[in-house]
Amino acid sequence: MSQDLAQQLRDIHLPTEPSWWPLALGWWLILALLFLTIAVLIIRKLRIKSHNATSIQTNQPFSVLAYRDLFAAIKKQHQADNHDLKLIQSSSILLRKFCVELSSDSANLTGKAWLEHLNQVFATSHFTQTYKNTLTLGNYAPSVNIDSAAFILFIDTCLDTYSKEPSNA
Repeated sequence: MSQDLAQQLRDIHLPTEPSWWPLALGWWLILALLFLTIAVLIIRKLRIKSHNATSIQTNQPFSVLAYRDLFAAIKKQHQADNHDLKLIQSSSILLRKFCVELSSDSANLTGKAWLEHLNQVFATSHFTQTYKNTLTLGNYAPSVNIDSAAFILFIDTCLDTYSKEPSNA
């Protein structure tokens, strides 16, 4: 009787092995992530290359061009309101940020040391001679009396001179 039962049993059939195609969902996700990463890297590389090409075309540091544009906006604002104190405050902030971008050591300079640093950066002596009280005390005075046209021309000249120096390009 046990032999009859054994003969009635059918052979064990193993399932067919899974094929490599179509891929499982996990593989699709890994491939999508891989392609997305490659696309992001390519886009970043192209943006950096484009930015570098723009910088090379201008042949000047981007920061100098940006600060010249900012100072142009300060001049335009001064022409509109003719407020000398605001001109001095804005120019002082602009010069401070410009110098900090060049060297973070200049962030803590004040008074005569700050003016001497400006003289060194822009290769002039007018900061310690002509504009020493304007830039150091002008920010804190209730009102100032300066020749704003000469001051604007001087700051413009400093930024233009700095941007034309070959060692800074």
